[in-house]
Amino acid sequence: MYVCPRCSGPVLLRIFNPNRHDFSSRMGDLRELSGIYVDWIEPPPKTPAAPPYTPEAVAEYYVEACDSLHRQKWTSAASMLRKCMEVALREFAPDVEAWKLEKRIDKLAAEHRITPALKDWAHELRLDGNEALHDTVPATEELATRMERLTHFLLLYLYTLPKQVELAREERENGN
Repeated sequence: MYVCPRCSGPVLLRIFNPNRHDFSSRMGDLRELSGIYVDWIEPPPKTPAAPPYTPEAVAEYYVEACDSLHRQKWTSAASMLRKCMEVALREFAPDVEAWKLEKRIDKLAAEHRITPALKDWAHELRLDGNEALHDTVPATEELATRMERLTHFLLLYLYTLPKQVELAREERENGN
């Protein structure tokens, strides 16, 4: 039995340790320690998932970003969240010149596909993501976490909510 280094909660493991490594003070994921094989973990590690109905390519970037966030790789997380937003918005504004995220955000807001508050927050994410990608200073946990929240809400607003509304309308039309 161990203590999760992330949440300080109890973790029960069954491991195979043929080299008799002392990992009692090891921080992080034991599954990544060479020579130790984790056979079973309770509770199982949470697998990140994109909001429902997010297209596969966008969801992959989001999940990769969440994985980086979980591993405390703040700059990687921020970069992937920026890319996730770029790919998601490209679907809604394909006519906007490549690599013009600012114009895509403005177009979606002008078409009322995102709210003014989401527009402002998306521009903040865009700028923060640019800073994480191009600055010499690494991203912080606070920045990466804030970017994840916005990206999550943006994906909900662009994909999940419209699909739920569509399904509810279909249900109503079918008399259910």
